[in-house]
Amino acid sequence: MAPAGWPFVLITSIISIFFLLKGWYLIAIISFILVLFFIYFFRDPERPLPLEPKAIVSPADGRIVFQGVDEMPFLKKKMQKISIFMSLFDVHVNRVPFDGRIKKIEYKKGRFIPAYKKMPI
Repeated sequence: MAPAGWPFVLITSIISIFFLLKGWYLIAIISFILVLFFIYFFRDPERPLPLEPKAIVSPADGRIVFQGVDEMPFLKKKMQKISIFMSLFDVHVNRVPFDGRIKKIEYKKGRFIPAYKKMPI
């Protein structure tokens, strides 16, 4: 399981046990189902790597919603882009598919836009 999931699992487990000890069985069952959901959501299965040394693997589970050339605002030029949409049922762990060096980090405030839509610049 991904480390980020442990607080969710532990807190909802404690809440579930509390409701169970109080005799509030319906709420205890509902909170236990939530514990199981968090365990499922934060799962981190091992992914076998290809034997080819120069192979590039996907950084995330999900569905490719865009593949092509797009303007990269932070580089001010067009580059190859692949966008992956992760549904609620996909593994929510992002991996680093190849070696590299970070040259710049730029924070941009997010917006409430569906993940499967192309991001406006």
